[in-house]
Amino acid sequence: MAPRYVSLSTVTLLLALMVGACSNSSPFTGPSSAESAARAEAASDGAPSQTHAAGADAFYPSPPPPPAPRQNPSGLRDVAITTANGITIYDNTAPGFAKKYPVADVVGSYYIPNVVAGYYTGDKWECVEYVVRYFWQHYGLQIKQSPGDASNYWVSPNRKLFVPYANGGTTAPRVGDLLVATGGKHGHIGVVIGVGRDSITVASQNWSGKPIAVIPLAVRASKQGSTYTVGSFAVGASAGWLARR
Repeated sequence: MAPRYVSLSTVTLLLALMVGACSNSSPFTGPSSAESAARAEAASDGAPSQTHAAGADAFYPSPPPPPAPRQNPSGLRDVAITTANGITIYDNTAPGFAKKYPVADVVGSYYIPNVVAGYYTGDKWECVEYVVRYFWQHYGLQIKQSPGDASNYWVSPNRKLFVPYANGGTTAPRVGDLLVATGGKHGHIGVVIGVGRDSITVASQNWSGKPIAVIPLAVRASKQGSTYTVGSFAVGASAGWLARR
């Protein structure tokens, strides 16, 4: 059989394709080192720490603080009212405290984030911010949930950290429990710091004039055992308490 010959132009074309496949200009090559670095930086930039979130088995990142304001209004100051077990309770209704920073070059305004030892505890000085900061500083636990309204801690409790007990049940509140009321737009939440025969003492933030509140506790005998009913808390009836596991 006569040998077959390949034209010079065909050889030239094949060589060009082989060289192109090994060069950076090939459409099949991966991203450049600069692109890879940019992607890695974008993926890691501002990544929040992983913490427990609402639900039995769910984990969510802690919501990051809002952008840092670039303008500090005159007269802004943090007003400490008292402490509970060494954890300061602040007042966000006191004269001289601006609840929000007005930012001249941004539409609207931002709530003021509070960060303790690198952990975002919430917005100054909401009730949820206090219980999150209390558990972070007192127990070393991160309990912040998303969304962060007080009522959400009862509606969607973190069952990895807490056991919910409805008000009026057969389990008494204990020191270290979170008392929650779901009334109003956002509800209210505080830390039980004392339990007596007919009252409990609760520390909370953003309840005007009552950073430390003594709330009635009614104990009634029943066939199932004693029942425990806590009185109204800030925004209405107490829904119940979350006992730390």
